[in-house]
Amino acid sequence: MKDRIEQRRSAVCLFVDYRAAFDSVRHDYLQQALTEHGIPNKLVSLIMAIYRQAKALVKGKASDSRVFDIDRGVLQGDCLSPVLFICTLDSIFRQVNQEEDGILTAAGISHPRPGIC
Repeated sequence: MKDRIEQRRSAVCLFVDYRAAFDSVRHDYLQQALTEHGIPNKLVSLIMAIYRQAKALVKGKASDSRVFDIDRGVLQGDCLSPVLFICTLDSIFRQVNQEEDGILTAAGISHPRPGIC
């Protein structure tokens, strides 16, 4: 990284917090990632039907919260969730190009569009 700065070459640092990874996958980016990986449109539609228009509420002793939209996260305990997470993360990694020296640099983009953050 020091060499990059001295040579005035651009670099991108990508940090992934895996602790809440499954909770943070954006549904819109998930659909894009699945399509980019060549998943057939029919299968993408079936997967996205699970997440499209997802809503929740918090139940309390006295009353419940208002219903709110869920626009990120994959289902906990679902055997497909790890694959969806990996597919999304791989799509983000594909947006950067690994050079010979192991430093990740932007690959034709000004900044990665994170699907996980």
